[in-house]
This record gives sequence, structure tokens and C-alpha cells, in this order.
Amino acid sequence: MRLILARHGETSWNREGRNQGRTQTELNERGVRQARNLARALRKFPIRALYSSPLRRAGQTSEIIAHTLSLAVIPLDGLMEMDLGCVDGLTNAEMQERFPEIVEGWRNDPSSVRMPGGETLRDVQKRAWQAIDEIRRENPGAHVVAVTHNFVIGVLVLKVLELPLSHFQRLRIELGSFTNLEHLRGRWRLLSLNETMHQFGE
Repeated sequence: MRLILARHGETSWNREGRNQGRTQTELNERGVRQARNLARALRKFPIRALYSSPLRRAGQTSEIIAHTLSLAVIPLDGLMEMDLGCVDGLTNAEMQERFPEIVEGWRNDPSSVRMPGGETLRDVQKRAWQAIDEIRRENPGAHVVAVTHNFVIGVLVLKVLELPLSHFQRLRIELGSFTNLEHLRGRWRLLSLNETMHQFGE
């Protein structure tokens, strides 16, 4: 099967540089344009199912894709963004002031950090991997889209490549991008990462 991991479009918090976890932010005007561009780009694939994180920004992106591709949106909790706990909504400067030890730990080895009151990257990877395994079982041989978030896509790519979570910051997942995974003969492969050509000129 082919699994296309799509990141939602921009929100006001993305533009302001705020950490964005479980808070229910919505797409801004640019985010809506990014979602429309993403939906048009996905028309070249024979998509049979569309899954989404239940968070609003992912849901809005999914609804635009669903309208373009004539599909129903299937919410899946395992695709939800990382629970950032007390740092949700903070800028990097605010994090440095209030949680300097978290910032330092993240800089040195993000895999070792638990967000205060929230999750670790390992927590995210475990539940997200269970989610895509469920998607794989339900859609043998199909092309499927899953609309999700930065942390989720990053940890899934590292799992597919069998790389440690300490490498997380070496990946870049743009807003409105998509990443292609393939499951073939019992193994996952990365076909493309962070495709954004469809967003140029938006």
C-alpha cells in the first residue's frame, strides 16, 4: 500500500512561532490556500481512503481534501499531535525563560525530553505507529492519505528509516507538505520526504 502523510496548513500560532500541540487552533487564510494546493496535488494519486487527526487544523485540511477527492474523512486519535503539556502555546523565547532545562534537553537530545505534563517523542511514535499499522490492515494495496502533524510525521519517518529519535531535529516537515511511504512485502519504505512543489507561489 501507499501511505501519504500530509501536514496541515498554517495557523496563526504557526505564524507567531508558538509551540502547537493539542490546542484547537484553526487554519488562517494562508493555511486554507495551502490545504487547497495540497488537495490539488493529491488528485494525481488514486486515493481510496482519507484519515485525519481529530484536531481542528488537521480536520479543516482534511475537509478541503475530502471535498476535492470526493472522500469521507475518518478521524483517528493516534494521528493527533504531540501533547506538549505546559509548553503548548509558548514561543521559543517564553520556553527559554520558563523551562530552560527543557530547551537545553531538546537541543542536546530530543528523545530524552518529556514535555512538562505532556508526552515524549517515544510516546508519540508508539501510538502513531499503531495508527498507521491499523490503516495498513484496513487498506491492503490501496493509496491512503493521513492528515497529521509535524511531530507525528517526523517520528514515523525515523521509524521507517530505523533511525533513533535523537535524529528528530535533522528532519524538516513543512506546513502543507506531504511525505510518501510504501508498505511492500512486509516492509515500510520512504519514497519521498516533505514534498512542497505544489505550494510554490501560493
